[in-house]
Amino acid sequence: DDVAGATLMAAGASSPELFSCLTSIFVTKSALGLGCIIGSELFNQLIIISSAILSARHGHLRLNKEIVLREVFFYALSIALLYYAVSDRRENEDGSIRLHISMLDGGLMILAYVVYVLICG
Repeated sequence: DDVAGATLMAAGASSPELFSCLTSIFVTKSALGLGCIIGSELFNQLIIISSAILSARHGHLRLNKEIVLREVFFYALSIALLYYAVSDRRENEDGSIRLHISMLDGGLMILAYVVYVLICG
């Protein structure tokens, strides 16, 4: 029940970002989607961490070192993969520069997620 509830809450909390990103990519053809994803993730991380500390008894949290290290590693890996994916820029016919995210870039991110799920499972 807890996993199903957490999954439903995550889907509900992320759906506005998903739809605004899809709209910006497919309807307006703008780069708003990338900023939306990164900004939303930063906000969520800061709010979740600060809320956990503020709600802890006596202002201290007891955390499992292995879990924290695993999460930090995969978070840093995801940031590195995202940076790698958006570092490829191509020129349009009109001379403007656009980001180019290849199938390899997307495949690497999906592979990293699958590895993360397998390690956490």
